[in-house]
Amino acid sequence: MQQSSEWTRQAERILVNKHRPHFAPAGEVLEVYQSHLELARAQFGKPTVLVLCATPELADLALSNKCCVYRVDSNQAMFEAARGRQQLSDRSSETIICGDWLNMDLIGDSRVDLVMGDAAANQIPHTSMRELFDELRRITHPGSL
Repeated sequence: MQQSSEWTRQAERILVNKHRPHFAPAGEVLEVYQSHLELARAQFGKPTVLVLCATPELADLALSNKCCVYRVDSNQAMFEAARGRQQLSDRSSETIICGDWLNMDLIGDSRVDLVMGDAAANQIPHTSMRELFDELRRITHPGSL
């Protein structure tokens, strides 16, 4: 999956303006994810969470819930832009992967307990949806959220 240069331009605007972007998840969205994280913690103890996109709000939420986090985005500039919105300084349980969601070979089979993304699937062309869900099926396991 190739991201358009539009996301690089968005990242540059975030870095220059230092404002929270309009596409950052709203508080209501974070509340829903908090309930999913609580469920995952009850089921898996210390869950492994995949965050699709560089979204620091989702990564911080998972890290504050004592999860191991994989954060995957194909645009390095978005990770750089997200750094300024990260609230937690201890990121030792986080792995950042600059790569393609359709091929997340750095994540082993059946390793992920919960997948999170804020409007992430709309970044994938319709013709690649099956490929995305096949990859998500590979890295999750029965009972994953």
